[in-house]
Amino acid sequence: MVVFALFMIILMLIVAGMAVDFVRFENSRARLQTTLDRAVLAAASLDNELQPRDVVQSYIDAAGLTANLGRVEVQQQANERTVTATASADMPAIFLPLVGIESLLAPAASVASEQRQSLEIALVVDISGSMAQNRRIENLRSAADTFVAYMFDEYGPDYVSFSVVPYATQVSLPRGMIAQYDVPLDHEYSFCVDLPDDVYDSAGIPPTHPLRQGGHMDARTGGASHPYRQFYFANCNTDPAAVILPVSNDEDGIRRMIAALGTQDMTSIEMGVKWGAALLDPSARPVIDGMIASGEVGPAMAGRPFDYDRPNTRKILIVMSDGYNRFHYEMRDAFRSGLSDIWTDGTRIRVQDFEVGDRDGDGRPGENLFDPDTRRFESIPALTISGPADARTQERVGTTTWRRLTWPDLFARVSVRGHAYDFRRNQTGNDQAYVDWFWASVDYLDEPVKNDRLNRICDAADAAGITVFSIGFEVYSEFAQPLADCASTPQNFYTAEGDRITDVYMAIAHQISALRLTQ
Repeated sequence: MVVFALFMIILMLIVAGMAVDFVRFENSRARLQTTLDRAVLAAASLDNELQPRDVVQSYIDAAGLTANLGRVEVQQQANERTVTATASADMPAIFLPLVGIESLLAPAASVASEQRQSLEIALVVDISGSMAQNRRIENLRSAADTFVAYMFDEYGPDYVSFSVVPYATQVSLPRGMIAQYDVPLDHEYSFCVDLPDDVYDSAGIPPTHPLRQGGHMDARTGGASHPYRQFYFANCNTDPAAVILPVSNDEDGIRRMIAALGTQDMTSIEMGVKWGAALLDPSARPVIDGMIASGEVGPAMAGRPFDYDRPNTRKILIVMSDGYNRFHYEMRDAFRSGLSDIWTDGTRIRVQDFEVGDRDGDGRPGENLFDPDTRRFESIPALTISGPADARTQERVGTTTWRRLTWPDLFARVSVRGHAYDFRRNQTGNDQAYVDWFWASVDYLDEPVKNDRLNRICDAADAAGITVFSIGFEVYSEFAQPLADCASTPQNFYTAEGDRITDVYMAIAHQISALRLTQ
């Protein structure tokens, strides 16, 4: 009985000793695992700029566990880092050798991963004349500003970029941006592009695709409220806040531009969407690189627009309009460049066209110049243009220097209708001359053509991988369908009234964030 009791006491001591060893083992293992977990979490952080392996090693060293670290593996791609590490501790046992166990191996393994989604956003905003009504432009500024601030707060400048594309009759490009495309410049008054029909079948605009600079002109002014000759409605807006802001992560700069948005002229939704999509398409990367090289885009934007299949990257286009596509005019080729038949001395302006008989009744028939201000003819033989081969750009007559205007020079100061009416029709009083000269100068693209282009570019953008949202802002229901059709899904089309447009932009912001959380 005594022997049994002693046996039980010894057995209990051994079990208690084993428990002590196991507690020591678990404490050692827990300490090793906790240190390793902290190490890989710090190493996997995308905010960490050190080598992930060095970060893990520093945590292990600080805990006095240098000898225990095993392998460290790092997998990294765009906006994602995964760190895997193992460690082990061979703990000598105190009591377990009594049962033949000399040591316990405490293993630890940890994996940490962080993913962040990059966003490229194109804000395509309507700045046509109707946006001046009912405080629409003010409400748009506030809504867009709130949206931009929210997205930067959510994603940070390293993970979100914006292109802001204001549009009206045309879309105005920065001088440095148009220089990156195959666009021969006919003038320096403004920098719009008359986009050919074929570019609407794909999201991008390759820099090598031949394009034509838009004529700087006013083809609308005419009638009692605006004298014919007055240049009033420039088709290509030169206001700095009406010019594209391409690919930027400068939150303050983006918000300043939005705050300065103004209004002018007609509506060309298809052009706005086209340039918005083009600035999300990787084919624009050489354009952005060129603008980085010239200092017009920040160096942090190198490599953008990203490829469509880049991991953890989304491309978003948001287009808003308060109306519908209207017609627009484009300058015909014969008037895009070259010398006109019109002279100026800086004050006076004269048109070459030989007087038929003595039309102005001054007793001097067959004079060679017409004065559109007085509607009378006069004769200055030195200013007679002999034909197309006559390339004179100026002529000295007595003490006066006359300069021959180029067609771009002329249409930068005189409306197209003013030229056709004041300079041509008034020579004879023949109304058909006005009609003929006007339509000889410009081409006309109507609403069905523009809506077809809008439909095609929206489909192309969606097919390429761009998520399109659209907003009808105080738009009549019968004009909303093209915008609704442009959205990637029916749920991506919104309507808004008044200052509720801010709610719409924020609903889109939350929808974008929800898409991020489900991926």
